[in-house]
Amino acid sequence: MGMAGLVSQLAVGARVREASRLASEYVELIDSIGQPGLTVGLLYPAIHAKYVIGDMVDVERLAQRVIDLAEGDPTRGNFLTGSPLAFATATRASARCALGQEKWKDGFDEAIEISRVDATTYISTVMFKYVLGHPVGRVAARRGGSAGDCRRNADRGTVQ
Repeated sequence: MGMAGLVSQLAVGARVREASRLASEYVELIDSIGQPGLTVGLLYPAIHAKYVIGDMVDVERLAQRVIDLAEGDPTRGNFLTGSPLAFATATRASARCALGQEKWKDGFDEAIEISRVDATTYISTVMFKYVLGHPVGRVAARRGGSAGDCRRNADRGTVQ
């Protein structure tokens, strides 16, 4: 678990190549533990490190592992993020967008629905969809849609 912090620190500290290399080692160590619930929670930093360096093939692969191991439980392994399943579903959608795969938008919508178990995860997931998709012309912002709901819910501290 100590490596989770180091992988994250390297990824946000502009040492992305080192973060990506260490993330690969980190995933091997997590796998050696053999605890699915722990794996669901601990893959978050590795996915992030692979994402920031642009290794979308690994992002999609690792995110899919979280999705499979979470078995539909949005709170399984939620010690680093409110819903690892929502995070993984959103990052898989982002990776699929980057890889030019079809139906990636559906993944964001699914992630937003899953994320409603936790206000912070919900806000982050909505932001992730629109920060990624809107600037590249892939997602059109809607008046009164998810982004507006997100803002109103953030003001109230609730998720609906």
